[in-house]
Amino acid sequence: MNTIDTIISPAAGRPAKLPTAREAASKFESLLVSQMLNAMNNTVEKSGLLDGGSAEETYREMLNQALSDELARRGGLGLAEQIAKRIDEYRAVQAAPAPHAPKAHSQ
Repeated sequence: MNTIDTIISPAAGRPAKLPTAREAASKFESLLVSQMLNAMNNTVEKSGLLDGGSAEETYREMLNQALSDELARRGGLGLAEQIAKRIDEYRAVQAAPAPHAPKAHSQ
């Protein structure tokens, strides 16, 4: 196991269960989509008519997070699938035995 696959559980001091590549990629896609939605909402002009203040902002962020989680769960933008594939490929390469160097013949 290499450094990218090692997650230390602070409470137990031992490696924690690793998420599957698909779980990790889906969480990343959800985070990315949530950030995109928040940035998009920041471009919308506030009219003042329905200004809910900080409570509205909090609930809008919660809505964006829920939307992005559901979008990622349903396949989203397709990023999670591509990222998971690359993670699986990386792990397969890391798990494969290292090629042996040719032995020098002693004379």
